[in-house]
Amino acid sequence: MRPTRADARAAGDIEAWLLQRLQARLGAGAELVDRHLPFSYYGLDSIDAVELAAELEDWLGQPVAATLTFDYPTVSAVAIYLAAEAVSAPTPDAADVAALLSELDGQQPDRLSL
Repeated sequence: MRPTRADARAAGDIEAWLLQRLQARLGAGAELVDRHLPFSYYGLDSIDAVELAAELEDWLGQPVAATLTFDYPTVSAVAIYLAAEAVSAPTPDAADVAALLSELDGQQPDRLSL
């Protein structure tokens, strides 16, 4: 089975990236980031949230909503959401689209009988 997106990543990879980025933002002496605690617990404000979403978008290579950390307020929730989104929205190949259009072009609509 081929991945549905070239840059699709597993929830564990996304979670590890987010944990590392948050830990780096907090600094060397800070407590370890818990994946189940809300971003607000670590003092993430709206500017930080937008910056984190932009960094995540760059890393994933796919669009990420600026409101992501508000909609999914923990590292775990973001990771699960993004991993599920990547596999649930397949992008059709050009050949698939061409074949479908060709197939549809050759068919006549069925008449409904009542």
